[in-house]
Amino acid sequence: MKGQRNKTTMNTTVPLILSALKERLDQNNVLLIQDVGGSLLETKLIFNPPATEHEINQFFNEININVPNDFKSFLLLHNGARIFTEIRLFGLEDIYRLYIQHDYKSMLPEGWLPIGDDTTGYKFYIDTTNIKNDKDYPMYHSEFIGGDKKINLTFEKWLDRLCICNGTEFWYWS
Repeated sequence: MKGQRNKTTMNTTVPLILSALKERLDQNNVLLIQDVGGSLLETKLIFNPPATEHEINQFFNEININVPNDFKSFLLLHNGARIFTEIRLFGLEDIYRLYIQHDYKSMLPEGWLPIGDDTTGYKFYIDTTNIKNDKDYPMYHSEFIGGDKKINLTFEKWLDRLCICNGTEFWYWS
């Protein structure tokens, strides 16, 4: 996306976070990380092609969700990704499949948007009900409704810490 900077990507550090992550990859998009107990683990990262601003705006207008700029910035760079083996970040098709086809819209609290999952089946959600300035909304990690783990971070801050921690579930640390 060089030379195509727009207002959405300029107001967030998501492009810088992903760029720094990609600089650590080898030619096959594999990252060597230190795992629990000092063992080393190779993890392959997969980045989908970007969505267009028109596709993103049309999609979120159709489902009547106010998407935060940091997540929109991610979609403008990569319409979905698999990072650190265990984390999948959804693209527009994945969100549509869950939110509309599987009717998560009627089962989730109002304004909750599924944005990813992990290998255990837990999903990541953004609570879009109180987005004021892209700094005031929380994320959640939940198997489904009831066992929600509130992550008091925006997508941008969560992604940054996830990359710093090499994919470790830091939101469960005490």
